[in-house]
Amino acid sequence: GQQGSSRTNKDGSFSLTVQRPGEYAITVFWPKVMNQAGESFEGEEDQLQSQYSDPQRPVQTVTIQKGENALKSIELKSP
Repeated sequence: GQQGSSRTNKDGSFSLTVQRPGEYAITVFWPKVMNQAGESFEGEEDQLQSQYSDPQRPVQTVTIQKGENALKSIELKSP
């Protein structure tokens, strides 16, 4: 399928440019930030326990049209 990825801003908003219009599955992964030797890095652990990261069971499916698109808010429940 078609792919794209984005990170949310501190307020939870995001923007993304995709190569072409079409249907996209929205998944969510929230990495745990770790500190080691004064450096911060993202670990492999999903703080949402992989509840929303499976493309076969997306949080939402959206159809993206040519031009700018605005998506409805996505609300998640923590596990």
